[in-house]
Amino acid sequence: ETFYEEALIDTQDPRKSITGSTRIELPSHTAKLMPSWKASNNRIRWRIHVKGDIAIWPDVSDRYEITVRPVDISS
Repeated sequence: ETFYEEALIDTQDPRKSITGSTRIELPSHTAKLMPSWKASNNRIRWRIHVKGDIAIWPDVSDRYEITVRPVDISS
């Protein structure tokens, strides 16, 4: 189930679509959500779905699984 979506980059500049990077910051309300977790019959999985509509080139649609660690609430 998808519970959060955000556009990280939205550009028409072809120079920015060739290569680049961005930083992902989970919103503050996700601190109360489950971090990545796996048991014998259940799991919490976080993924990033990268989609790009590129004129004159094939579009991009890749998924990457990431590990989200628990928030340290002691500090």
